[in-house]
Amino acid sequence: MNYLVHLYLSDPDPEVRLGNLVGDFVKGRLEGRGFSVGFLRGLRQHRAVDSFSHTSQAVRNSKRRLRAQFRIYKPILVDIYYDHLLAAHWQEFHRQPLVEFAADTYRLFELYADILPVEFRLVAKRMASRDWLSSYADLSVVPLVLQRIGERVRGGEILRKGACDLEWQYPELLSDCRRFLKDARSWLDAEMGVGQEEL
Repeated sequence: MNYLVHLYLSDPDPEVRLGNLVGDFVKGRLEGRGFSVGFLRGLRQHRAVDSFSHTSQAVRNSKRRLRAQFRIYKPILVDIYYDHLLAAHWQEFHRQPLVEFAADTYRLFELYADILPVEFRLVAKRMASRDWLSSYADLSVVPLVLQRIGERVRGGEILRKGACDLEWQYPELLSDCRRFLKDARSWLDAEMGVGQEEL
């Protein structure tokens, strides 16, 4: 669910970026399904980032900061927090303005429409028309995102309360996010040779 984080950590190649973005919509084995080399690499990077996040000390720290009532929903909250924190402090991490980065991503939806999973195509339309990626920078958007997710997740109504924890512990969560992005980039580079332009 942390679309922006996956895009940021991806190789800059268009098909790799798309594979990273849609990773949650492609289940099961990846081999033998006719994916292009770039798209397949992106899907593998997406899964690698997800795997890394399960053992990340930064992510563990963030989960511990959240109230106990969120229990199994803490990973969802941390995903959304990190997308917001990355967007809100984008200039620290990338030389291209976020609005331009987002617009480039939306153009890929049209250029590579044939390789997008069917399940993602409606999401892609909404993402582009409502500029989700740039909107994450606005703290007031976080409760709306959490409410939307909560409506799709069983018992997820409690997610609506999650925005408060982000506000209460903003500096600490921002520090966690910075550490995660740095550690994930280093880990991906060592494991998969991922490279991306940075500041």
